[in-house]
Amino acid sequence: MTDLTLSAQYHGARQLAEAHRLRLALLKRQRILRAYPKHVRTYGVLGYIYLQSGLHDVATNLFQRMLSADPENALAYASLGAIYHERGLLDEAIWQMERAWELTPANAEI
Repeated sequence: MTDLTLSAQYHGARQLAEAHRLRLALLKRQRILRAYPKHVRTYGVLGYIYLQSGLHDVATNLFQRMLSADPENALAYASLGAIYHERGLLDEAIWQMERAWELTPANAEI
């Protein structure tokens, strides 16, 4: 039997995104947001999907939305830092990465 809880749907979509099955992950994320439009972590994975797809403007918007709801989300800062770095906006990239590191200095992902 399929587990249809929010947690199970979230983790399933996250696993799809990490496995680079972006289209399926995107569909699952959109379904979650239709039912739970304020689920902040879903916006983070959705941002990751768009970042992996090269849609940096959309990803930036999603990460900024996350930070407006959760200003201490280190992964959102780190993701924005990566986007700004890729755009050549090094001062902004450094600022974002410093915020991420200040929030979680022991996080190996950052």
